[in-house]
Amino acid sequence: MPEIRLIVRNKRIYAVDQPVIVCGNSDFTLYFDPDAEWAPFREKTARFFWYDNRRRTYLHTDVLFAGNAVTVPVLRDTNEVAVGLYAGALHATAPIRIPCAEAVTDGSDIPEVLPPPLYTQLLSYLRELAEETAVRQAERVQHGITVRVPVNGTLAPIEETGGQYVNP
Repeated sequence: MPEIRLIVRNKRIYAVDQPVIVCGNSDFTLYFDPDAEWAPFREKTARFFWYDNRRRTYLHTDVLFAGNAVTVPVLRDTNEVAVGLYAGALHATAPIRIPCAEAVTDGSDIPEVLPPPLYTQLLSYLRELAEETAVRQAERVQHGITVRVPVNGTLAPIEETGGQYVNP
């Protein structure tokens, strides 16, 4: 998998080397090294913005991700892509421009597989987060740890009573 390393400092993104993305591929990954400003944000969104030479129009794709790595969406028929980050309300970077090399599939009628819209990505991420939280709560209960669970829209402690957990 081709990796592109990027440094984020003072709302600007810098490439570690001289990256090139080859169009038509789905295995390019960007790895961000963010400064302290981004520490509070587990989730970030990478915006990919490019000019489609074939369609003669600008396109963009937003990709939600957690951590510091994001997969580059499949790009076609373009010479470069601008990539930026945003998160929270609102922290955003200036974009970095990464050159793109033409692929043998550019200009053909191969159907594009576009990433799902950001809203669908958010719902999927929330489902994964809820499942992860449920597993953690179940593990805590198994180990006899007092945990907090939502009760009528608020958080209330759970107490241990004879090996069973009940809401007070």
